[in-house]
Amino acid sequence: MEDPDVPPQFRATNADYKDSGYDRGHLAPASHHKHSQEAMDQTFFLTNISPQVGTGFNRDYWARFEKFSRDLIDKWDDVYICTGPLWVPEKGEDGKYYVKYEVIGEPPKVSVPTHFFKVILATNQRNLEGSPKSDATHHIGAFILPNQRINSSVPLESFSVPLETVEDLSGLTFFNLLPRYSDSPATTSAVAVQSPKALVPQALCSSTECTLPPVNFWKVPKAKKELLLKEVDQFEQSGAEQKMLPCTLTAAERKLIHDAAEKKGLKHVTLEEKGKRCIQLAK
Repeated sequence: MEDPDVPPQFRATNADYKDSGYDRGHLAPASHHKHSQEAMDQTFFLTNISPQVGTGFNRDYWARFEKFSRDLIDKWDDVYICTGPLWVPEKGEDGKYYVKYEVIGEPPKVSVPTHFFKVILATNQRNLEGSPKSDATHHIGAFILPNQRINSSVPLESFSVPLETVEDLSGLTFFNLLPRYSDSPATTSAVAVQSPKALVPQALCSSTECTLPPVNFWKVPKAKKELLLKEVDQFEQSGAEQKMLPCTLTAAERKLIHDAAEKKGLKHVTLEEKGKRCIQLAK
């Protein structure tokens, strides 16, 4: 939806995306903001949307990357994620560098990113069984992915880059209060700061297996899908104002419920209860 805080002449609209061939891709995913209806609604402002290639990227590889990022909270106390678009220069035949990208809309005003970045800071890894805990308290992962179809077999680590690469291309600095050392695999610049070794960021993928969830991880078996959709239908038709669904649902099943509730205009939020994620429906 349009963002009313943006002046109309600069504001993206749904019409800009019509017949463009691009998905309206979230930067901050709706699935990361299910703690309240207001937070989830705000993710649908077009200021949080960028044109993304659909098949092979937004609906596939990027969706798996978002799920990987979301699941990090099961292994770390705190996870901070920064996501944004990039327009990366390429070297031309004349040896000079150029930035070339498509612009959609009528009149054209929505620039199509050539790449997207995601910077992740995870702190205080939990000492899970079978997973050795790192001595460092802070781990950073920086990734740049091209806005194009990506083969599902390509490992996530192939898109890992030094944090400074994202900063140089985006014009932004990330987590600048953390010390950086030249021997830190998460960064490349040296900063003369006397800090405890535990505060020096280490590479996220050195302590966490950077393996994406399987292809089609969000699919729910047909019988289970019919059962869950029936439960949403029954709530919609009932006189009840609220309904708490079982806290044993998988991530794919929760997504199915959220999508079904959204289509019916029902309120739907994810609540944390004794370390488990539960969905509450409301009218």
